[in-house]
Amino acid sequence: MNCIHDFLDIVCNEIKCPQTREEIRQELYEHILEERNYNIEKGIEKEQAELIAIKNMGNPETIGKEFNKIYRKKLDWKLFTIGIVLVLINVLLITTMAKKMDENIPYTIRNIEYITVGTIISILCYLMDYRKIQKASLRYRNTRNDMYHN
Repeated sequence: MNCIHDFLDIVCNEIKCPQTREEIRQELYEHILEERNYNIEKGIEKEQAELIAIKNMGNPETIGKEFNKIYRKKLDWKLFTIGIVLVLINVLLITTMAKKMDENIPYTIRNIEYITVGTIISILCYLMDYRKIQKASLRYRNTRNDMYHN
C-alpha cells in the first residue's frame, strides 16, 4: 500500500493545479486498486499484484507532467483578444458618438468606467473555479434539506 502512495505522491508533485490534484490522485488510486484486484484474482499475491499494477501505470513523473499539461489553468488567448477588441470598439463608438452628439464628457467617462468594471468582472468569472461554488451550493442545499426534514 505504501508503494501506491509513493507512486501517487510522485505523480501529484508534477501537477501544479491544486484543485485537480486530489481528484486525479483519487482516480489513479482507484485504477491501481482495480488493476491490483484483477491481478489478485489471477492468483498473484497482494504485494506482487500491487507492484505489477503500479508498473503497468507507467512512469509517475511522465504521467504527472501529462496531467499537468491537460489540467493547468490556461487563458484562451483568442477569446481574450476578441473580447478586448470588442471592448475597445465599444469605447471608440461611445466616445465618437458623444463627440458628435455634443454630450458632456463625464457621461462618456462614466460609460467607459462601466465597461472597464464589466470587463474585469468578466475576466474574473472566466478564471474562477466553479467547483468551489458547487461545493458551497451542495452544503447550502443539504442545510436547507435538513431544516425541512427535521
